[in-house]
Amino acid sequence: MYLEDLEQEFKEARWKKKESFEREERLALQCFGDIQVCDQLTGNRIRWRTKKTKEMFAYFWEKKERALSKEEIMDALWQEGGGQNLESLFHTTLSYLKRAFSEIGISDMIQVENKKYVMSNHYFTADVQKFVKLYDMWKDNREKLEIEQAFTELVQIYQGDYMEELDSSWIVVSREYYRGIYMKSCEFLIECAQADRNYALVIRILEELLKMDPYSEQFNGMLLKALGEIGEFQQVQQQYEHYLRLMQEELNIETGRQIQEIYQTVMLRRIG
Repeated sequence: MYLEDLEQEFKEARWKKKESFEREERLALQCFGDIQVCDQLTGNRIRWRTKKTKEMFAYFWEKKERALSKEEIMDALWQEGGGQNLESLFHTTLSYLKRAFSEIGISDMIQVENKKYVMSNHYFTADVQKFVKLYDMWKDNREKLEIEQAFTELVQIYQGDYMEELDSSWIVVSREYYRGIYMKSCEFLIECAQADRNYALVIRILEELLKMDPYSEQFNGMLLKALGEIGEFQQVQQQYEHYLRLMQEELNIETGRQIQEIYQTVMLRRIG
């Protein structure tokens, strides 16, 4: 009997774990770069019937299980207007969204409460959730931090701006918020790499930052210094001249005195 009881307990525990996975961790959501939802039970991605279907999903996710009125959703998703067909567009898009999840066996993803709509977020594990924890985790474990591994993990998660394919005003604040966390994380890793005199890594991180903000005098100046630290004076000159052209040709402004002084100081080290 004892063995039979253990076997039964094992079966129940396994079923509870499976049930928990299906309800709480079944869907992997990618928010950075392209918006993608993957069913972890099958490995298949959710297929969106229309662009508005994907945008409606993103809007529900962004509102974090808040009950939304039909009017609020329509105002956000159809800012350009939809004429007399606006309500029809709303219901059609909502039906497509419900069907996308019903097809994988989740029929209660969108619920109606007092004529308002709520999406259940508990099915998802999202890259953005892990992302927001990284910076604090690194600060708390700075002495044990593997800097190169941390940077690799950061760029693997941050594959582009938050929901970058959306061109809607309601996403701008969150997009800038997560971009700020990314840049702050990079600056923290640069500080750690400089302390270890790992200038090759400093350069890699700065190159990623300059993809996002090529006009930054701060990041360009830091890159000139890091290249100088490893004796790459030809690259220092090339980077400085590239920055001059960028500012003059695209922004029609002269470079600031600070970066000129950085360049001159770095190049004087070559002579020294």
